[in-house]
Amino acid sequence: MECSARDLGVTDNAHVQQQPPKLRVPATTGYLLLITRGALLWLVVPTAILCWILGWPYWHQRQATLGHVLGWADLNLVTVLQRGPLRLLVINPQPWTPFSDLPQVAHRLRAIDPA
Repeated sequence: MECSARDLGVTDNAHVQQQPPKLRVPATTGYLLLITRGALLWLVVPTAILCWILGWPYWHQRQATLGHVLGWADLNLVTVLQRGPLRLLVINPQPWTPFSDLPQVAHRLRAIDPA
């Protein structure tokens, strides 16, 4: 008994147009995330700077700069928003950035981020 590729469920899909990959966040969710993050950065950035100033000996010992602390705070702010108020709208939220990874954080805030 012979069986063909069609009998096994294999079809030639060369003519089918590939779908673009799904975005991690839909456009409306991205807009909500941008607006909410922008407003909350006005609270998070001064708090992170104050924590960095007060804990300078600790940060210096761990070789964590102000940029590391601000980047870590921003990454976790986005994660809080994706896993909190916007959890029903976010398809694939970003993972938490653990405190132990703070000296290796490469993300930096830019001057236009809070705008």
